[in-house]
Amino acid sequence: MFYGLYSSMTEKDDLINNSENTIGVITKIEHRTSRGYFIEYDYVVNGRKYYGTQKLTIEKELIKTGDTFKIKYLTKKPDYSKLIIKEKIETQN
Repeated sequence: MFYGLYSSMTEKDDLINNSENTIGVITKIEHRTSRGYFIEYDYVVNGRKYYGTQKLTIEKELIKTGDTFKIKYLTKKPDYSKLIIKEKIETQN
């Protein structure tokens, strides 16, 4: 248990110091009983597709499936990422 917590904290710290940015797309918004809303997203790094999930921290009405956002990912471990909810990328239709 302690190792998992330490590893998670280290990865979060690394996102500040050892990360790159890309663009991700929200693929799913779901409600989890007693836990709130979560979003699933995907993004591409060096031609490979990755997936992420995180708790939604804004009102769900402000986003929809297909919206694009800035993604931070670990340079050495691109499957560890965070969608930056405050950095929505507006696309032209």
